[in-house]
Amino acid sequence: MGWAQQQKQKGVRLSLTWFAPRKCWKKKVEGKIVYFKYPDSGRGYDQALEAWATWKKEHDQPFDPDGQRQRLERMVEWYRVHGEPEGEEGTLAEIDKALSSNQRVPTRLEITNDYLRGRPVVFESVRRELDQAGTWNERFRVGSRPTRRKLTDYVKSFLETKLAQVKGGVRKPKTYGALVERFKAFQQFVGTSTLDALDEEMVRRYYNHLIGLAGISGVRKRNLFNTFRALVRWLYSEGYLDKMPRNLTAQWDFVEHLKDGHRQSLADKLYTKDDVKSMLANLGPRGRACVLLGLNCGFTEVDISVLRKSEVRLAEKRLIYSRTKTVRVKNAPVVNYRLWNITVEALRAVESQSKDLWFTTREGQPLKTSKVVEDRYVEWSLVAQRWKDWQKLKKVPRKPFKMLRKTGATTIGDSQYRPWVELYLADVPTSIAGKHYDIKSGKIIPELDKAIVYLGKELGLS
Repeated sequence: MGWAQQQKQKGVRLSLTWFAPRKCWKKKVEGKIVYFKYPDSGRGYDQALEAWATWKKEHDQPFDPDGQRQRLERMVEWYRVHGEPEGEEGTLAEIDKALSSNQRVPTRLEITNDYLRGRPVVFESVRRELDQAGTWNERFRVGSRPTRRKLTDYVKSFLETKLAQVKGGVRKPKTYGALVERFKAFQQFVGTSTLDALDEEMVRRYYNHLIGLAGISGVRKRNLFNTFRALVRWLYSEGYLDKMPRNLTAQWDFVEHLKDGHRQSLADKLYTKDDVKSMLANLGPRGRACVLLGLNCGFTEVDISVLRKSEVRLAEKRLIYSRTKTVRVKNAPVVNYRLWNITVEALRAVESQSKDLWFTTREGQPLKTSKVVEDRYVEWSLVAQRWKDWQKLKKVPRKPFKMLRKTGATTIGDSQYRPWVELYLADVPTSIAGKHYDIKSGKIIPELDKAIVYLGKELGLS
């Protein structure tokens, strides 16, 4: 999809039309078509606008400064393409409001009189811009270089593209939410910097800024930096950047040296045999089922929320599952888990009335909601909420739910069944043992069964 088509989907009205057969921009003037040979990109459109302004000047067709509505419409288009410069934030919304209301923008004298008489003052910022005739005539005449647009405006455009992918069903809402959250650090770092400031020096400074942040992990820092790199590649592909910073693809190191006591700290977060026994005694049927799935099958909150009845075979003491996280992975495994007797009984006790999902709320809704409302990411998980409640009531230890999965993997990894940890976690196998089996058909793998039986005995569950 080209840049012009993207603007059309966003509702941006462009002065020029992209003409695909000739791969150029065109404008109809008094029955005559004028063509401008520039690419279908943000930079190309800006150059075509400059050529259009030059053409009008040569043909004695100056912009009519007295046509208020036409002038406001052009100002709206300019803002939508180039963003709002510093000090003009919110002007676009005011102009849109003025155009939709079909009201005449009052003069400066009328606004002053309304203010002195205590009357409501409307469209003051719009009048201020209309009075900047020299500034706007220059903008309309030569356009404005995209490099002068703030980087934060490009972030918004990038996120709009990702939001369109969510609405089109090709990207998960959670992925969009993660991008929005990660860009906060970058937007705070760049402030009001414009695109022409994006060079090798900025890449280096942002890296130095990230590695200097305290209280966040190296993995988190790497994710923040990779999100920034994705933005730069998008800017280049859209034609906003003539070239990418040469050090963008360099090997930036975010690996942290393990501190003394790291292994002991990790071990303290794992669930012990006594922890498991206590949780099963304190929790109700649904809580016990969640804990047992976290240990027996390495399930996360998301896995529990989307578990389908077609994947559970209690009569055979089997659960056949492929993690949602690996949907787009070519060799994603379909794992056939052997269920402990205690897990079978726990699942049987909490089967929902839904035709599809094994777990639902009392109202029959999924346990987890992940969606985008307008441009905001909304996420809610009943399992996560209940886990926090149980921690406050001291029914479960002050340890994350995801550490159930880590406990199972660590227990198996410390035994002779170490090669089967990846398959237990439903990750794509990298070991020779894992690659030897057909992992995509959901067939029973005896070695994995033995590993799960071993895990159950170690935890006192089988």
